[in-house]
Amino acid sequence: MSKSITCPECGSAASGNFCASCGTQLGSRFCTQCGAEASRAAKFCTQCGTSMAGGPSGRVRVPAATPGSGRAPGPSGTGAGANVGWWVAGAMMVVVILFMAWPILNPPAPGAAGTPVTGSAAGTTDISNMSPREAADRLYNRVMTAVEANDSTQVTTFLPMSIQAYDMARPLDPDGLFHLSRLQRVGEFDAEALAVAEEALAINPDHLLALYAAGDAALAVGEEASARGYFQRLLDVWDAEMASSNQDYQLHSMQMTGIREYAQEVLSGG
Repeated sequence: MSKSITCPECGSAASGNFCASCGTQLGSRFCTQCGAEASRAAKFCTQCGTSMAGGPSGRVRVPAATPGSGRAPGPSGTGAGANVGWWVAGAMMVVVILFMAWPILNPPAPGAAGTPVTGSAAGTTDISNMSPREAADRLYNRVMTAVEANDSTQVTTFLPMSIQAYDMARPLDPDGLFHLSRLQRVGEFDAEALAVAEEALAINPDHLLALYAAGDAALAVGEEASARGYFQRLLDVWDAEMASSNQDYQLHSMQMTGIREYAQEVLSGG
């Protein structure tokens, strides 16, 4: 049985990592730079001096299209909520931990465009008992569903914690790295998205999703020759890979046609 303590915010009896009355985090915090544990009251990391309330800022965009949406996917589109601000990295870690214990109501339906089919098909899903990877995948679903709907508010809310969740779930397989790369592209962290896609290709150089992510990110950073190389390899290995037993392609079945068409469009100069 968890030890009962008093919530420092509302004074209620509480146990576990969060107060049941007000939701205040009861557990430890961690430095976003070095990972060292810190107390709730700490303003700076005692190991590296990083502010526990500050960090790098970023931008979030809602792209115009993604594979599987019925529109040509690409890196150049601008969405309805382009370049909205989001919170600092120190707050991201806290929100990720809070989200791990937050029941998600009405999760996206299986097979929604741009999302893998994971978790419960319907109803309320409590992710507090999920593995870090399962929780990260659920966040990916949520972000990509919001991207398809051009819902910049949802993207802004869930994108930072989704990226952080995948980093917490490492080591990742090629599918997990594909998810992380795509999330980084949504946030316009294009160089990071390319590096993560290449990380996936180091594990499986023929992985279709990783080749697509690498090609798309390479275009975004202006490396057209590299992008064309990735897309050409994608088309070269397409038939063999799709005939394989790789379940990643089944999880992303609604995206695969759009991915192939996008590769053909880039190579044709369209």
